Amino acid sequence: MMTSWGWNDTRLKVLDNRANWKVGQVRKAHNELLNAMMQSYRNLIRFARRNNLSIRASPKILKR
Repeated sequence: MMTSWGWNDTRLKVLDNRANWKVGQVRKAHNELLNAMMQSYRNLIRFARRNNLSIRASPKILKR
């Protein structure tokens, strides 16, 4: 799976060493995660629109 994501062994070692990250590395990882989550959200919205779905995100559902 790492290869399909374009990750190498060095990247995996950096991720495994996150307990020792500096603030800059934490910010970068946070931004990467946020961007991935937002892209997933946009993809879900597009899917829902293409398929005429009207399911709404609800705080009640998100708190589970």
